[in-house]
Amino acid sequence: MRKKFYAILTCGCAVCCFAWFNTAGATLLDLAAIGATATTDSVYAGNVADYAIDGDLSTLWNGSSHPPHWLQVDLGDTYQVAGISLFSRDTPEWPGAYYVNYELYGSLNAPIPYTSWGTLLATGTLYDDPVDYIGDPVDYYDVITFNTPVSLRYITVYEPFGTHWAHLAELQVNVDDNSPVPEPATMLLFATGLVGIAGLRRRGHVQ
Repeated sequence: MRKKFYAILTCGCAVCCFAWFNTAGATLLDLAAIGATATTDSVYAGNVADYAIDGDLSTLWNGSSHPPHWLQVDLGDTYQVAGISLFSRDTPEWPGAYYVNYELYGSLNAPIPYTSWGTLLATGTLYDDPVDYIGDPVDYYDVITFNTPVSLRYITVYEPFGTHWAHLAELQVNVDDNSPVPEPATMLLFATGLVGIAGLRRRGHVQ
């Protein structure tokens, strides 16, 4: 099964909606302007982690081998995150059989790789090619939206498996327009799981 859905629901029903990069009621966060940083366990040919948050889809982070590998983004402060978008490379000349699986995690404290990533927000698959080897439409990005904004500082993309080397062209973050940055005391809400999270992806070409 190619398309995956993952949800954490604690109260009531999930409210899910499609997003087209900018989630309704949210603003695309300028990661360069806020001084966000990216780290990883592996780099190939100078394709460093920061290329995944530079706002340029023509650059990418590239791991030095096939997964498992990880990329972690530190926003530098806590934000109320309404959605996260992940982009693979757009390479129509390559067969669509090239892909990487991912697990998306979020946390308030710095994760410990392979020990404590944080809260699992979504899982999925990113393909290299908008058209796969049997002609079905598949796409190279996933947009994950949350029915309730999530307090996050750290975002980790862990790629456990893939037919291609680990990579990510871009990670985008949408922040809620109406929710203030929480005070330290309210951050416990995230740790105790008192949030409803629902991930839903809309796949398609970048226009």
